[in-house]
Amino acid sequence: MADSGTGYEMTFAEFVQLFTYPAYREKARPCIREWLGYEAKVDGERLQFELPGGGAISAERVYERVQRDAPLQRKVYNLAMSLWR
Repeated sequence: MADSGTGYEMTFAEFVQLFTYPAYREKARPCIREWLGYEAKVDGERLQFELPGGGAISAERVYERVQRDAPLQRKVYNLAMSLWR
């Protein structure tokens, strides 16, 4: 994903870490549920998101959506910074 110029970009690996690392996921999961209505699911190292009406969406697609939506991108970035400090 290209730099959007917002200053709130994160890598895909950093995004995935929010939902897979045990110390972060308990805080990150409720946030993404509130912001997008998606339920983060981890199966081993694989992350995907369940949609409210059923079905699933890949972590890559959720990441891309976040990176294209500047206000949401900022929320996710701020969440990450609060957990990584």
